[in-house]
Amino acid sequence: MDDNPLQPPGMLTMTPHSNNQTGVEPSRSSLRKKLIDARMAATIAQREAWDRSIIGHLRPYLLELGLRKIGAYWPIRNEPDLRGLLKELDRAGFEIGLPQVIAADAPLQFLRWHADSPMRMDAHKIAIPDAAEPMTPELLLLPCVGFFSTGQRHFRQGYGGGYYDRTLAAHPAATIGVAYQCSRITSEDGFVPEPHDAALTRIVTEAGWA
Repeated sequence: MDDNPLQPPGMLTMTPHSNNQTGVEPSRSSLRKKLIDARMAATIAQREAWDRSIIGHLRPYLLELGLRKIGAYWPIRNEPDLRGLLKELDRAGFEIGLPQVIAADAPLQFLRWHADSPMRMDAHKIAIPDAAEPMTPELLLLPCVGFFSTGQRHFRQGYGGGYYDRTLAAHPAATIGVAYQCSRITSEDGFVPEPHDAALTRIVTEAGWA
C-alpha cells in the first residue's frame, strides 16, 4: 500500500513555455487526438487486462483511505472501465456519484448511483442515473485522455471542455486520475500545464501509481 496521503489539489501557477526542440508547442487538440487514437487502438483483451490491474491497485487503496463519497464516471471511448469496482464499493456502503453536465460553463453535478440504478442517456450521450439525488464527492476518480507527471505533481489532459477544472474550483476534492499507460504524456510531446489546470493528487494506471 502506498502511504502517500490524498490531499485536495492545488492550482498550478507558472508561465507557459515549450519544452519541445522545435520551439513550437503542439496544440492540445492534436495531442488529444493522438492520445485517443492510441487508446482506441487497444484490443478488448488488452483493455480488460489493464482494467483488472487498475482495479487491483485502486481497490485496497480506496478501502483503506477513509473517504466514502466518491465521484466516478461511466466509461466512454475506451476509457478505463471501473464499473465492477464501483459495484463492489456500492455494496460496501460507499456513496458513489456519476457526473452530469448542467451547462457548458458550469461545474459538473454528481448524481447518486447504485449498482441497480436505472440509467438514461443525457444530451451528450453519456449514461447517467435516472431520477437520482445530487451528492457532493470527497474524492473524484477522473478519466484521463492523457496524463503528465513532473516530480510529485500530476496533470490531466481531458476532452477540452474544462468541466473538471470548474468543478474542482467550485468544490475542492481529492483527485485520482485514471488512465492507461498508453495515455502517458512525456516532455517530448511539448505539453505544458496552464495556470487553470488543477494538479491531481494521484494518477493510477495498469502499471501502478504514477
